[in-house]
Amino acid sequence: MKIHFSVDENGLPLSMLIGRGNEHDSIRFQEVADEIRINIRRGRPRTKPALINADASYDSYSIRQYLRKRGIKCNIPVNKRKRKRPRIGRPPRFDQDTYRNRGSVE
Repeated sequence: MKIHFSVDENGLPLSMLIGRGNEHDSIRFQEVADEIRINIRRGRPRTKPALINADASYDSYSIRQYLRKRGIKCNIPVNKRKRKRPRIGRPPRFDQDTYRNRGSVE
């Protein structure tokens, strides 16, 4: 059994999902991202965060495309083990200073 969380920058949970233990983390990414609810003072909760920080295991074309389609900025490092050859064109956006704040989920 594997527990998938999305948390805010203070470590407070935004969404949670329980999955099978023998599957890769990236398989449940869309389900966890769809369940995000950010409570604001008045009105219904927001479902679209401004930025998602994720580790290199979430580096896939489908995840980046999903976030781009929803209008969410992502900060995911390139997984060097997965890429056999460097891709042609502009590399994906990655900000090391913002990524340092990802430790609250660990």
